[in-house]
Amino acid sequence: MAQSGNTVVVVQNIQMSPYPMYMKCTRCGVEVVTLAEPTVGLLTWCVSAGLCVVGCNLGCCLFPFFIYECQDIEHRCPQCRTHLGTYRRCCQ
Repeated sequence: MAQSGNTVVVVQNIQMSPYPMYMKCTRCGVEVVTLAEPTVGLLTWCVSAGLCVVGCNLGCCLFPFFIYECQDIEHRCPQCRTHLGTYRRCCQ
């Protein structure tokens, strides 16, 4: 009678940060400090839409797209550029 091998996968729910983090890359296995890159997220769009609603639609509504605190943060491995996680400013 042949035994089948069981594979156990452990998934850790890592709390992301808006700042670079020390973690192990899931692809290359290297311990790295992540690259924290701002990206447009839900909060960026909501603030921009809110500014349009109150009458700031002559360019001022674009300010959230250039403000770090209004954007989500993507964490990437500096070695292989693998996406390791995203810190979302809205809906956490």
